Amino acid sequence: MFYLVFKPGAYEMLNEAYSWYEEQLPGLGERLLTEFDTSCDKFRHNPLYYSYLNDNYRQIIVKHF
Repeated sequence: MFYLVFKPGAYEMLNEAYSWYEEQLPGLGERLLTEFDTSCDKFRHNPLYYSYLNDNYRQIIVKHF
């Protein structure tokens, strides 16, 4: 069984990125969150598709950001 595990501080970084993108262009932070959620869903549905970060962890990159 696979679980999504985020590095310490990941949610804080996501919140900071959201704020920065919203300052650049209103609505862009929302697009970031949508892409993040989409990436998490893709990972949950097909975790074996994604490359290893190390021996125990795989990673997915949020597209467009």
